[in-house]
Amino acid sequence: MKVLWKREAMKPSIAMACCLIVGSIIATNSAGQVGVNWTTTKDRTGACQISVPKNWGQSITLVKGSGRVRTLSPETQKMVSQRMLENTDKLVLYVMKSTPTPGAKPAITYMASVPGEGFHCTAQLIVQPSYSDNEIKKIVATLSAKAP
Repeated sequence: MKVLWKREAMKPSIAMACCLIVGSIIATNSAGQVGVNWTTTKDRTGACQISVPKNWGQSITLVKGSGRVRTLSPETQKMVSQRMLENTDKLVLYVMKSTPTPGAKPAITYMASVPGEGFHCTAQLIVQPSYSDNEIKKIVATLSAKAP
């Protein structure tokens, strides 16, 4: 009888643990984390990383920079940005102005920077025009800066 009581007492604990695990997975995915069909790339220092779909096939450059993330002033935005998507201390994300090269495939260049502790990480994503801002934002949500 005592063993049965222990099993019955464990059922709520197992159910609670399952709920916590599922809740954690849902929270992680909604916070911009990725699943098994994504791959993570790091910069050469290991401090910056970003994840992209495995079938990405687009260009991405990842660099660790010194100092904090700098938001762009309106004047700087006019010079370098075709379109600002976010301009905060937590994320600077914009589409760079570009001049198409005659005969080259059209491409869009996104720039994103996020803060680290005493440094920042910048990603440059060069993509085909068929990619939407929302698809790029999902990728940029995985950009992180952590001390190696």
